Amino acid sequence: MSAPSKTRRDVLAATAAAGALSLLSQQKPEAAEGNIAIRPFRIEVPEEKLVDLRRRIAATQWPEKETVEDASQGVQLRTMQQLARYWATEHDWRLVIVAALNSEDPQELRALALPEADPNIILTVHYYKPFVFTHQGAPWSELKSSGHIPWGTSSDKDSVQKDFAAVGRWARGRPVYLGEFGVYEKAGIESRAQYLSFIARSAELEGWSWACWQFDHDFALFVWSKDRWITPLLRALNPSAMSK
Repeated sequence: MSAPSKTRRDVLAATAAAGALSLLSQQKPEAAEGNIAIRPFRIEVPEEKLVDLRRRIAATQWPEKETVEDASQGVQLRTMQQLARYWATEHDWRLVIVAALNSEDPQELRALALPEADPNIILTVHYYKPFVFTHQGAPWSELKSSGHIPWGTSSDKDSVQKDFAAVGRWARGRPVYLGEFGVYEKAGIESRAQYLSFIARSAELEGWSWACWQFDHDFALFVWSKDRWITPLLRALNPSAMSK
């Protein structure tokens, strides 16, 4: 990924920190019955808890630097140190991530009404369309007997761009975090790589941060048994990751 802007850095930091913030919350919003519009609510976080959280982040004991200069051994030490420094000194812990949890279809996101004037919202979506491609051969799905389904035509790419445009209209200028996208391992490696690359680059063109599902297991980018990355997929997501 290219160097993130302040907005994208805020998205990444808030996403990673969401679990910590949830532990600090003292009050939960009431469930909305029959209405999926977001209701106003307050979360009271004592300042002393935030001070203690920042202190503990600043006291992180770091491991030794990785033995290579690229990202082939995972997230680099300097990246994590920069992120922790930002959490401890700059991050706005009031940011809240909002998701349309009951829909994987960006065309249906407009059903979730967003507050008009709340500046502390980051939106997150998942993307696995077309399902017939991304989940081909998955044993838990109706597609468990399918296979050899390619991806990469102009029509395929146009569909992604239309979906991302729908997310943009829903967001109305708010930061967006593409929290999941990926392809089950039964798909052909060339189509998997092309899909992952196109989704990641398209998200970046929209100014979104992203996370690929998943590091290991059945949507894997890494093979534990052989202790190695699946090179075409890693390069698809981050062309500079294995530059040497």
